[in-house]
Amino acid sequence: MVRGLVFGMGLLLAALVQAQEQAALAVEVAQAARVAHERSLAADGVVVARELAAVNAQVAGVSLARLEADIGDRVQAGQVLARFDAALLQQELAQAQAQEARAQAALAQAKRNAARAGKLVQERAVSVSDSEQLASAVREGQAALNGAVAARKLAQLRLGYAEVRAPVAGVVAARPAEVGMTAGVGSPLFVLQVDGALEWQAQVSPEDAQRLKVGTPARVLVGEVAVPGRVRLFAPVADAQSRRVVVFVALERHADLRANLLLRGQFLFGKEEVWAVPVSALVREDGQDFVVLVDADNRVHRQALVLGERLGDRVVVLEGLPEGARFVLRSGSFLQDGDVVRVVGGG
Repeated sequence: MVRGLVFGMGLLLAALVQAQEQAALAVEVAQAARVAHERSLAADGVVVARELAAVNAQVAGVSLARLEADIGDRVQAGQVLARFDAALLQQELAQAQAQEARAQAALAQAKRNAARAGKLVQERAVSVSDSEQLASAVREGQAALNGAVAARKLAQLRLGYAEVRAPVAGVVAARPAEVGMTAGVGSPLFVLQVDGALEWQAQVSPEDAQRLKVGTPARVLVGEVAVPGRVRLFAPVADAQSRRVVVFVALERHADLRANLLLRGQFLFGKEEVWAVPVSALVREDGQDFVVLVDADNRVHRQALVLGERLGDRVVVLEGLPEGARFVLRSGSFLQDGDVVRVVGGG
């Protein structure tokens, strides 16, 4: 009878264990994986022209007759961008040339007169005073010719300014010029992005700025495209409004880049291997992130984590995850510490 009682109790205990196992929540478990991760620092900033060149009018009183370039055009140094009406300037040059010719003729006559007077003085046919007056006329004639030559060169220069030329190679960023306008000297006509070069002016905290140096690689995202660049320099003073450090990043050329775009980018510090867990394994409560660990007896307990950045469907674990530990892959929020689970997949 005792044997029967013991046998019956064994059957009952086995049934209870089986019932407990059947009642346990079936879970899939996994282990943290080492993944290659590129250490980076995210930042926001504005794309601007690295250098601008102003093209201004150099003549006054004449109207703009024709535009040869427009916004977005890539131009070469010395290329004609616009033309002013040159008729008046051509007339000014013709008058200056005529004045120069008259001055040359007057000087030549004065020299001949002075030469004759010099001979006559020796013969006492002309007084010394008269000879000196004729010599003075030569000097005055030379001065008049010099003035006429300068006026002619100025007229030629003004006529040359009727063709507005690009001082450097670049891209036309702005075009205040309009056909028919009568510009004054110094009036803005075009603004060029020198060599078309753009840079990203990112703002970072003073602490993050200490991690950067001239030459640090970076990239900015334009839609789905990552445009590479490198740190060129740091602003000597912090931004007056944000109190953050402005970092100037020289960007490679790309057709989708535009000045004044506000873009997100990253500074790159090289690759390293890090521990990462699937996002689906995370349980978040009261601002703290957890995973639900499964021990050798299939009992669970929550483990707090310190997380890094997200990498697709995984997230970097900085602290808190024991090496080789198994964790519930999903639905961990339904489990409490001490619950027994039934592992149906993974580790």
